[in-house]
Amino acid sequence: MEFGFNNPNGLKYSWLRKEVERKLGEAIAPDAEYAFIDWISESFSCTDFNDLQLEKKLEWIKHHLVLSSGNVERFDKSYKEFNKAVWVMKGSTTKQYLDYLELKETRKNAKQASGLSIFSIFVAVAAILIGAFQNVGTPKPPFEVKVIEDKTRTDPLEKKIDQLEERLYEAETLIAVYKSDTLR
Repeated sequence: MEFGFNNPNGLKYSWLRKEVERKLGEAIAPDAEYAFIDWISESFSCTDFNDLQLEKKLEWIKHHLVLSSGNVERFDKSYKEFNKAVWVMKGSTTKQYLDYLELKETRKNAKQASGLSIFSIFVAVAAILIGAFQNVGTPKPPFEVKVIEDKTRTDPLEKKIDQLEERLYEAETLIAVYKSDTLR
């Protein structure tokens, strides 16, 4: 499908077969070529023949391909014409290939997301463990609070306050007396 998608103007069967054999690293066996020709005729359209001619040629080629153990191309005119014909990928095949590419991209993204989620789980577990180890030495609530009163500083202050209150009282008394003397 990749070759058909990358060659929108069409491709020849002979070229496609050689490319597939090159990728596989070995020649296509006659039984496999039978299936390959069948797949080509279903997935690609041929503009060099009408449907009836194509059906007859395909029947003859597939029949003789099995009988001749793969040597059909030496003596068969139909096979030579089939090899030279231009094949264009059908719309349904193109859609199927695009769906495959989308699935391939989706799987790649899913694997990446899975890896990132596993990493984030490790980070979360590490954060929990670090937090747990940090809390080992801290006191547990309720906290005990001891209040210590320092009387050394408050005694002199209380004496000073008492002295100031006495002076204030004396001053208020003097003011009251002064006011009463001035009003008479």
